[in-house]
Amino acid sequence: MEVCSSSIIQTPGQSPHASMADLRKLSKRNTEQVIDETPAFPLPPELIGEIVGNLLDDHATLCSLSLANKLLQNECQPLLYRVVVHNPLNGRGAPVTTFKKFPYLTRHIHAYHIGQLGTYAPRKDSWDLLRPGPALSAMRNLKSLHIRVIHRNIAQDILTDCPFQLVSFSWILPLETGRLLQFLATQGSIRCLSSRISMDTFSGPLAVPVCENLEQLEGDRGSIETFLPGRRVTSLVWIPSWGDSTSGVEHLANEFGAIQNLTFHTSFGRKHVVGFNTIVPYLKNLQCLELSTFVSPDFHAMATNLFIIFSSLSTLWTMCMSFLT
Repeated sequence: MEVCSSSIIQTPGQSPHASMADLRKLSKRNTEQVIDETPAFPLPPELIGEIVGNLLDDHATLCSLSLANKLLQNECQPLLYRVVVHNPLNGRGAPVTTFKKFPYLTRHIHAYHIGQLGTYAPRKDSWDLLRPGPALSAMRNLKSLHIRVIHRNIAQDILTDCPFQLVSFSWILPLETGRLLQFLATQGSIRCLSSRISMDTFSGPLAVPVCENLEQLEGDRGSIETFLPGRRVTSLVWIPSWGDSTSGVEHLANEFGAIQNLTFHTSFGRKHVVGFNTIVPYLKNLQCLELSTFVSPDFHAMATNLFIIFSSLSTLWTMCMSFLT
């Protein structure tokens, strides 16, 4: 007997809160329903796939269809569980219980997100699927993993013996850098990486071939010093942190020369943050640039920066400046 339990599945343009209510009602109503092994009417498999595919944004209907028969269940489940988002405000609807009861379902997960909303920390069981066990062992198709929290209610044995190879990985956690680097050593396909590494814990550049295919990097100075050397990153988002080094970046001249897209947070009102003008001489192939600041705009300084940018970056063809207050 198979049952469909509610889960937090979010797709573009859809509110996870609305889908949660629908899925919870359907799950409660159909808990005792046994799935018929035979379709009520014969349809070619390719036609069934086409019909189900058009219901990608209608999770309530997908859940109902998955309870109709085995054939429809096999078509619906990959769409229902493809993207799983843990939202701390969605309490009872977390899909962990379903995946722990039917661990083979995690093979359908391609993107897994654990996030935090303000002071609301993620549920402690949010980490269970990333701990050693049947659910993690079956999660072999996971390609995108995003963990962004500041609370410390984090299981200490997550991300060990993982069967998947990630393409995109975000790790914004109050944990020691060693655990992050140990996990990355097992991932040979990562192309997009976001992390925060304090310069206090910076232990030197991460040697290639770890993350040798990295193309997009977001992080602070510690992350840049760790992951940029020896790699041809073409897209960089530089987010300053309080403990950033004030030294120059001459040793990264070749790596900055490969950057084509750059987002640079110019200042948090801190004089010790490396200024954008420091890295301009090394941006030989920059095409798209976004400058943003968290302080009140100084239009004289802005005009000076614009002059320096346009006179120094001959390859630049798109630029925008934003002021965040």
